[in-house]
Amino acid sequence: MDTDVLIIGSGITGLSLAAALAPHTGVVIVEADPTVAYQQTARAARALEPTIDPPVLRALRRRSAELIADALGDGAHHLARTRRRVFAGSSGQVDDLAAAGALTVAEDAVAVLTAAAARDTSVSAATDDALEVDAGALQEYYRDAALDAGVDIIPVADVHTAARIGGGWLIGAGQEGIAARTVVNAAGAWADPIAVIAAVEIQGLQPHRHTAAVFGLDAPLDPDMPALVRDGVVIRPDGDGLLVAGVAGTPGNAGFVAPHSAAVENLRRAALTLTGHRLGELDRAWTAVRTRGRDGLPVVGYDGEADGFFWLAGQGDGVVHVAPALAELAAGLILDAHGIDRGDTGRNPAAAAGRSTDEPDPTAILAALSPVRRVPTRPSADLGRTAPVH
Repeated sequence: MDTDVLIIGSGITGLSLAAALAPHTGVVIVEADPTVAYQQTARAARALEPTIDPPVLRALRRRSAELIADALGDGAHHLARTRRRVFAGSSGQVDDLAAAGALTVAEDAVAVLTAAAARDTSVSAATDDALEVDAGALQEYYRDAALDAGVDIIPVADVHTAARIGGGWLIGAGQEGIAARTVVNAAGAWADPIAVIAAVEIQGLQPHRHTAAVFGLDAPLDPDMPALVRDGVVIRPDGDGLLVAGVAGTPGNAGFVAPHSAAVENLRRAALTLTGHRLGELDRAWTAVRTRGRDGLPVVGYDGEADGFFWLAGQGDGVVHVAPALAELAAGLILDAHGIDRGDTGRNPAAAAGRSTDEPDPTAILAALSPVRRVPTRPSADLGRTAPVH
């Protein structure tokens, strides 16, 4: 089989890129699992934006929100909604969050806390426009767009060989041999192992496990109730139940893992302590794997030494909120490399009309995400994060 672009991985990252590329060039996706997005996005539920981000990620989130809004305008009203988000903690914690996310101080936000928790809260802050995305619906939106544009998705096709041939690559995946001009490594937690197979230097990506749980309630909550972020957890309504999730993740290995009972119990205890809601039985719980770059930023662009090997990995716990913008950016880089007129497809996320003055310019974004960038010793994405509860 021959194609212009072969994408390894069918999470929301790979699907959104395929949807952006397919109107302009041939695309094939290979996926090790039997269904798309099995390991990652499908277990993300409705995801709120991360609590704190460096400027590059804020620019990507803003552009992604614009792209999702465009999809909503096309009738995909089930993809997302906005929800007020409340942060509570010490003055130092909230000051850091406010400085990083342009939040507004909201002294009345402690009203969502129990009396005991409120006594331990010196200040709170809030934002009214946190984007809550239905990750499964967004994944299906991009999958359908990719299939409608002619993308071939090959399941149960684990990559086992990769070799440079002429001006491209020959990839062995499952029972298939696929020749492609560009290979996109969108394999999530398996991105570094894929690089090893291709004899490409790894990026040092670190998988993290994030546990979430939904508990039943004796009485339903106001569906518009703000999301509360406090002591390393985020708490918000989820249908007739209450969703509780860890803000930070714990380092782990790639692969499916069932949620640990102790982690779920810690989430239950945090919800009881902070909100006082009477929780019923556990409705469901899951642990999703997110992979971060060494500096907390995604890795996006052509490898510095292996021609035709394109990195699209390390999006972290905010993958749902940056994938649309990264797909737009990556599609532009790939189509440029292939000499294909991209129109508006490759517009840099920071170049949108809504770019704020504190966001980096397009050149800085490309440099910050490049696989050949210099990585600082301290991960910038961890600044200001509270301790995980699991």
